[in-house]
Amino acid sequence: MVDMIKDGSGKGYLAKVGSSNKLDVSARVNDRIYYASKDDAKAFIVQGARTQAAGGTAEGLLYIYYTGTGQLNIKQIALSTEEPSDGVTALGIWKKPTVSGGTAVTPVNLNFGSNNTLDITTKDGTTDLTLDINQTNATIIT
Repeated sequence: MVDMIKDGSGKGYLAKVGSSNKLDVSARVNDRIYYASKDDAKAFIVQGARTQAAGGTAEGLLYIYYTGTGQLNIKQIALSTEEPSDGVTALGIWKKPTVSGGTAVTPVNLNFGSNNTLDITTKDGTTDLTLDINQTNATIIT
């Protein structure tokens, strides 16, 4: 008996094999955010802004605290800055800092036709967002 591969269109066509006897296939790779949106309707964007008041101070740009129970995937963290006049010397990402102040930020829902919300608390530095980074919490990036 000869094995045959049908093309999957439901019309009974056989899959084509090229002159080198290889099946001609193609694949599409999507980012995790595509599947988070398509399968779970849980794709969101959170943006923050901060104008630094003075160089050498610990001022918060964005605070994100995930309160959900499922897996949280972070696709990208992007930072943009203008040339500082008084010397910004470091950027950092801290795990579990103590925060005060800040302005609440609503995540943007990227799920077409969905009213889902993200289980997250977010604040940005539009108004003074103070991070207490002098704790025993782990510094992830500095």
